[in-house]
Amino acid sequence: MLKKRVLIISQENYIGELLRAELMEEGYEATLADSGEKAFIKYKQEFPDLVLVDTVLSDIDSGEVLRTFREGNASPPVVVWSAYDFNNDENLWWVSEAYIMKTASFFKIKKKIKELCPCH
Repeated sequence: MLKKRVLIISQENYIGELLRAELMEEGYEATLADSGEKAFIKYKQEFPDLVLVDTVLSDIDSGEVLRTFREGNASPPVVVWSAYDFNNDENLWWVSEAYIMKTASFFKIKKKIKELCPCH
């Protein structure tokens, strides 16, 4: 059985690496991109089953990243993962399946990933 692939887009490498390690323990194949440019490259190379994107990126607006992933017919589920409350930003809501606030625990984000992209 092929592992489900998750693309994590976060400029906070230490948090991204921790989440990547936890997802790999859960049975996922997880890749980290620390910029929008790298995310586009990895997205085209790896065809992820789910994309997890932080709202703060150093090189490109995260809304632009989300809109790009939504182009085409076979876009995977997208989860916005942020330390900021963007509940009123409809540009982020309409292009994502979920919006999860960052916390000290990965419980909520892992639960949402399992819901949208079960690996078993």
